[in-house]
Amino acid sequence: SELAKIRKVSLQSTSVMVQGLVDRGWVVRTPNPQDRRQQLLEVTPDGMAYAELAKGRMIAYLAEFWRDLTPEELQAAQICLPALRHIFTEKLRAEYPNATPK
Repeated sequence: SELAKIRKVSLQSTSVMVQGLVDRGWVVRTPNPQDRRQQLLEVTPDGMAYAELAKGRMIAYLAEFWRDLTPEELQAAQICLPALRHIFTEKLRAEYPNATPK
Protein backbone atom coordinates (compact mmCIF):
# COMPACT_ATOMS: atom_id res chain seq x y z
CA SER A 1 0.00 0.00 0.00
CA GLU A 2 2.92 2.34 0.67
CA LEU A 3 4.22 1.78 -2.86
CA ALA A 4 0.76 2.46 -4.33
CA LYS A 5 0.65 5.76 -2.42
CA ILE A 6 4.09 6.76 -3.68
CA ARG A 7 3.19 5.89 -7.27
CA LYS A 8 -0.29 7.45 -6.88
CA VAL A 9 -1.95 4.40 -8.45
CA SER A 10 -4.38 1.75 -7.27
CA LEU A 11 -3.41 -1.17 -5.05
CA GLN A 12 -4.38 -3.55 -7.87
CA SER A 13 -2.10 -1.81 -10.37
CA THR A 14 0.76 -1.86 -7.89
CA SER A 15 0.16 -5.52 -7.09
CA VAL A 16 0.35 -6.43 -10.79
CA MET A 17 3.55 -4.42 -11.19
CA VAL A 18 5.17 -6.00 -8.13
CA GLN A 19 4.19 -9.49 -9.24
CA GLY A 20 5.85 -8.81 -12.60
CA LEU A 21 9.04 -7.76 -10.83
CA VAL A 22 8.90 -10.88 -8.65
CA ASP A 23 8.32 -13.09 -11.70
CA ARG A 24 11.41 -11.61 -13.36
CA GLY A 25 13.47 -12.23 -10.24
CA TRP A 26 14.14 -8.55 -9.70
CA VAL A 27 12.26 -8.28 -6.38
CA VAL A 28 11.57 -10.69 -3.53
CA ARG A 29 8.78 -10.49 -0.98
CA THR A 30 9.35 -11.24 2.67
CA PRO A 31 6.84 -11.18 5.51
CA ASN A 32 6.95 -8.06 7.63
CA PRO A 33 7.97 -9.27 11.11
CA GLN A 34 6.11 -6.35 12.69
CA ASP A 35 2.85 -6.82 10.76
CA ARG A 36 2.06 -10.23 9.29
CA ARG A 37 -0.54 -8.68 6.96
CA GLN A 38 2.19 -6.81 5.12
CA GLN A 39 5.09 -7.91 2.97
CA LEU A 40 8.40 -6.18 2.56
CA LEU A 41 9.91 -5.82 -0.89
CA GLU A 42 13.63 -6.13 -1.54
CA VAL A 43 15.42 -5.60 -4.82
CA THR A 44 17.57 -8.58 -5.83
CA PRO A 45 21.08 -8.32 -7.28
CA ASP A 46 19.57 -9.11 -10.72
CA GLY A 47 17.05 -6.31 -10.16
CA MET A 48 19.80 -3.85 -9.26
CA ALA A 49 21.80 -4.91 -12.32
CA TYR A 50 18.80 -4.36 -14.59
CA ALA A 51 18.08 -0.99 -12.97
CA GLU A 52 21.67 0.11 -13.61
CA LEU A 53 21.42 -1.08 -17.22
CA ALA A 54 18.17 0.84 -17.72
CA LYS A 55 19.69 3.93 -16.09
CA GLY A 56 22.67 3.73 -18.45
CA ARG A 57 20.39 3.44 -21.47
CA MET A 58 18.35 6.43 -20.32
CA ILE A 59 21.46 8.52 -19.77
CA ALA A 60 22.80 7.59 -23.21
CA TYR A 61 19.46 8.50 -24.79
CA LEU A 62 19.29 11.85 -23.00
CA ALA A 63 22.94 12.61 -23.76
CA GLU A 64 22.03 12.90 -27.43
CA PHE A 65 19.84 15.89 -26.59
CA TRP A 66 22.56 17.53 -24.50
CA ARG A 67 24.85 17.71 -27.55
CA ASP A 68 22.53 20.27 -29.12
CA LEU A 69 22.67 22.67 -26.17
CA THR A 70 24.78 25.82 -26.21
CA PRO A 71 27.49 26.28 -23.56
CA GLU A 72 25.22 28.76 -21.77
CA GLU A 73 22.32 26.27 -21.73
CA LEU A 74 24.61 23.56 -20.38
CA GLN A 75 25.80 25.86 -17.63
CA ALA A 76 22.22 26.70 -16.68
CA ALA A 77 21.33 22.99 -16.62
CA GLN A 78 24.26 22.28 -14.28
CA ILE A 79 22.69 24.67 -11.79
CA CYS A 80 19.03 23.83 -12.36
CA LEU A 81 19.08 20.02 -12.42
CA PRO A 82 20.79 19.46 -9.03
CA ALA A 83 18.40 22.01 -7.50
CA LEU A 84 15.39 20.15 -8.92
CA ARG A 85 16.74 16.84 -7.64
CA HIS A 86 17.12 18.34 -4.17
CA ILE A 87 13.57 19.72 -4.22
CA PHE A 88 12.04 16.42 -5.40
CA THR A 89 14.06 14.36 -2.92
CA GLU A 90 13.03 16.54 0.00
CA LYS A 91 9.38 16.45 -1.08
CA LEU A 92 9.48 12.64 -1.26
CA ARG A 93 11.12 12.40 2.15
CA ALA A 94 8.48 14.67 3.67
CA GLU A 95 5.54 12.84 2.08
CA TYR A 96 6.90 9.29 2.44
CA PRO A 97 9.30 9.07 5.38
CA ASN A 98 9.52 5.26 5.08
CA ALA A 99 10.62 5.38 1.43
CA THR A 100 14.31 5.52 0.60
CA PRO A 101 14.81 7.52 -2.62
CA LYS A 102 18.18 7.30 -4.29
